[in-house]
Formats: sequence, C-alpha cells, structure tokens
Amino acid sequence: MKKYFPLLFGALCLFSGCGGGPDGGLSVGSSPIVTVSPTVLTFGTQDLNTTSQPLSLTFTNSGTSTLQVAAISASGNFQQNTTCGTQLVVGASCDITVVFTLNAAGSLSGAVSIHDNAADTPQKISLTGTGSSVGGSCSVQPQQCGTSDLPACCSGLTCTPASTGSFCQP
Repeated sequence: MKKYFPLLFGALCLFSGCGGGPDGGLSVGSSPIVTVSPTVLTFGTQDLNTTSQPLSLTFTNSGTSTLQVAAISASGNFQQNTTCGTQLVVGASCDITVVFTLNAAGSLSGAVSIHDNAADTPQKISLTGTGSSVGGSCSVQPQQCGTSDLPACCSGLTCTPASTGSFCQP
C-alpha cells in the first residue's frame, strides 16, 4: 500500500510498494507545487452596473512534476479569464485576469478557486470590491418609482420616472 505525504520539494512515500529500498522503505517522489501571486485582489470602489478594469494574478508550477489543472473558477459577481491550459509544466506560469460588475451598492467578496493535482488544492485567491451608487444609475420599470419595490441598485438613490424607462440616480 502506497501512502504519499507532500513535502516542500516532492513527496515522501511510507509503507510498501513505493520504490526506494528492497522493502519499499522511504523514497522521495516528485509533485507539482503551486505558487500564486498576489494572493489577494482588491478592486476598490466601482460604479454600479459598470465592469471594473481587470486585475491579474500569476499562477506558477514551482514543483518537480507537471501540474494537471482541472478547473479555474470565480465566485459571485467576479469573472475570470485565463491563459492557463489543462497542464502546466515545471517552472511554467500562466495568467488569470479577474473583473467584477456590481448591481448593488456595498462591499462584495469572492474568490478565484484553482482545482488541480497539487497537494494544497484548491488554491483560493481572495477578491474584494465595493459598489458605489455615486455617479452611477440604475434602470427600473416606470411603475416601480414611488414604491418600495425598487431594486437594490437604487439604494440611496432617487427614482426618476421617464416614459422611455426610469432611472435611480444620485
């Protein structure tokens, strides 16, 4: 029975069938190690209903074997785009860019999650941003103005009815 334990530079295999000595013994194997920089992306304040400028992070295989990338995803109102494929050879890097779009005022947090064959999978990169109603506007149906049935994006804004569509504005 093989049992591998991740180490800083490879993996330690205990028990029989690992290779190494005649009885299995101890052996050091190879494994991918993921390095992500930065580990937090902070977008600051973004006008409602607009998309932020992209922020980037670098994803590197600093281990001793090929990294198998299963999935990269972003949560909440954050979206990611990547140059990473399904494999990352030793020493190779790829970029992940992230943007966010808010439709409500207030702070938002999320994460980019990277699922792969490294020992510490999934890797999570924290994401934060704030939606601001200042300078922004929010479209609503004309019949919603003057009622409590306004969408969250109108929080703290004034609803202005118009025949072609109503808006909540500062």
